Amino acid sequence: MFSSDEEIYLTAIKGAFFITFLITVIIIAIIKYYNRLKKHQSEVITLENNYQKEMLKTQIEIQEQTFHNISQEIHDNLGQSLSLVKLNLNRLKLECIDRNAGKVDNMINDIGKVINDMRSLSKSLNSDYLINVDIYEAVNFEIERIQRTGFFAVEFKEKGDRISLAPQKKLILIRTLQETFNNIIKHSEADIISISLNYKVNDLILLVEDNGKGFDIKNLEVSNPNSSIGVGLKNMSRRAELIGGKFSIKSSEGKGTKVIISIPINS
Repeated sequence: MFSSDEEIYLTAIKGAFFITFLITVIIIAIIKYYNRLKKHQSEVITLENNYQKEMLKTQIEIQEQTFHNISQEIHDNLGQSLSLVKLNLNRLKLECIDRNAGKVDNMINDIGKVINDMRSLSKSLNSDYLINVDIYEAVNFEIERIQRTGFFAVEFKEKGDRISLAPQKKLILIRTLQETFNNIIKHSEADIISISLNYKVNDLILLVEDNGKGFDIKNLEVSNPNSSIGVGLKNMSRRAELIGGKFSIKSSEGKGTKVIISIPINS
C-alpha cells in the first residue's frame, strides 16, 4: 500500500512513460517492418521487370537472327534460282514462234516482279540494312512495299527536322511499323493509310492511321486477350517500353484504327 498520494502520482507518471515508450517502440518496429516489406516488394518487382526485359531482348535477338537467315536464304538461293529461270525463259523466247512469244514475255515479266518483291522482302527482313538507313528511308521503303500490293493508297508526311536514331530504337520502330501494316492487311479492310513522322525536340512520334472497319479494343481485351491481335499489340507495347518508348492504339468499330509510337531520341 502506497504511503502517500505523491508516490501514487509518481508511479502513475512512470507507468504512463513506460506505456508511451512501449507504444513508440512498437510503432517504430511496425514502420521499419513496413519499409522493409515495401523495399522487398520493390526489389521483387524490379527483378521481375529486369527478367522480362532480358527475356524480351533475347526473343528479339533470336527473331532478328532468324529474319537475317531468311533474308540471306531469299537473296542467295531463291533469288538466284528465279534469275536463272528468267534467263532460260529469255532464251526460250528466241526459239518460240510469234504466237507464243507474248506468253513467254508475260511469264518473264511476272518472274521479274517476283524477283523484285523477294529482294524487297529480303531487305525488309535484314536488320543490317534497316539500321544503316535513316528513319525516313526505312519507313518509305515499307510504304513502297505495301503500295505495290495495289490495295492501299498511302499518304506520308514529315514534320520537323530529321534526326538520327540509335540502331536498336530504329529497328524496333520499323518492326512495329511492319507489324502494324500486317494487321492492316489481315484485319482492317481499309483502302487508305495515313502515316506521319513527327520529329520533336526529345521524341520521335510515328502515327499510322487507316480508314478500315476498326474494332472494340476493350471488348477484345476482355473477351479474347490471347487472340493473335491481342498478343501482337501486347508485344508491340512491350518492345516500345524496352527502349523507353510508348505504344498506344485507338480504335472503334466502323471508325478505323490509329497507332501511335513515341520513341525518346536521346535517352
